[in-house]
Amino acid sequence: MRHRQGRPLPPVPGIQSLHDAAQAVDWAQQLNDYAAKHVAHRPDRFVSFAALPMQDPAAATTEIRRAVTELGLVGALVNGFSQFGDENTVVYLDDPRYAEFWSTVAELDVPVYLHPRDPLESTTPQYHGHPWLYGSAWAFSVETGTHALRLMGSGLFDRHPNLNIILGHLGELLPFNIWRTDHRIAVAPRGIDSQHSFGHYLRNNFYLTTSGNFRTPALLNTIQEVGADRLLFAADDRSRTCAKRPIGSTDSKSTTTTTSRSHAPTHWPY
Repeated sequence: MRHRQGRPLPPVPGIQSLHDAAQAVDWAQQLNDYAAKHVAHRPDRFVSFAALPMQDPAAATTEIRRAVTELGLVGALVNGFSQFGDENTVVYLDDPRYAEFWSTVAELDVPVYLHPRDPLESTTPQYHGHPWLYGSAWAFSVETGTHALRLMGSGLFDRHPNLNIILGHLGELLPFNIWRTDHRIAVAPRGIDSQHSFGHYLRNNFYLTTSGNFRTPALLNTIQEVGADRLLFAADDRSRTCAKRPIGSTDSKSTTTTTSRSHAPTHWPY
């Protein structure tokens, strides 16, 4: 994956929740033009991800190519599943309709940031009556981690071994359960068509950020599971809660100075 120096400025999530594909295409183009215009003022400091209209796979393929080759954006941010035509028709990124899209991303050699979104209420009766389970407290990570597992199990990274997906929040729970996932799949694969373990894909096809998960033991576990070279420092600083000092912030003495210095990237892989 190509390396570009600068702070990435992702688009505001929301394109994926639009039901009208034509509107999604229009909004994504406008957002990307706007991002490119403003990043161009300080290219020494900032880079940006593209918004993509995944409701129209062909248009999303065209837009990621335009965003990278014409606008100079360095990847894309996709806000989870997309809704096709109505609220209850959802499509995940392992859908065969995205085959050309993923081939194009691999050709361009840029990452896709898989950003969380809530699952539909109609598909999560276990959350009903417990609204606190939705959002960033729980549902975001479960939904996004499951989406990432679907990509691993689809054979996507076998077809395109250079693909890289970015996950926030120290990997959306995956580093803490990936061994058990692999262990149980080895016993009962149930139709999985991937060539490697899920741990292999997590360590070779994913970058994980520290955004919004500022707990030193969790950070150390993530480093041990995927390696510090697969970790990106991030803050989630557009979230109003990040103005407060994070609980258990990563200034603990249990994080060694050697690790902190030797693995803090001087440039970002985009």
